[in-house]
Amino acid sequence: MLSSFCRMIFNSLPFLLFLPTVFALYGVAGARAWAASAFGLNAESIAELEETMRENKTPFAAPCGRYRFEDGQFFDSVYHLVYEAGCERAPRVAEDLKRIAR
Repeated sequence: MLSSFCRMIFNSLPFLLFLPTVFALYGVAGARAWAASAFGLNAESIAELEETMRENKTPFAAPCGRYRFEDGQFFDSVYHLVYEAGCERAPRVAEDLKRIAR
């Protein structure tokens, strides 16, 4: 069952119009979920990514650590969060989208 927040977001026309931009920036701009083990192993590369995003004034440039989740919060791969972790991540993404949409 979707929360009222998710229903509001996904049923909103502005969100649907903005969605292609979100997908275009999604992989590069820090909103992906990071597994704690991978985050630790790739700390130097992640720091370089964040610096590049700042230098290029990339929209949606939230610190990657904002989307760091413990390994046990992923379902079957680093691409699938369990429900509870997804519910933690959704408001973070919404806050970041609101910040750059202004």
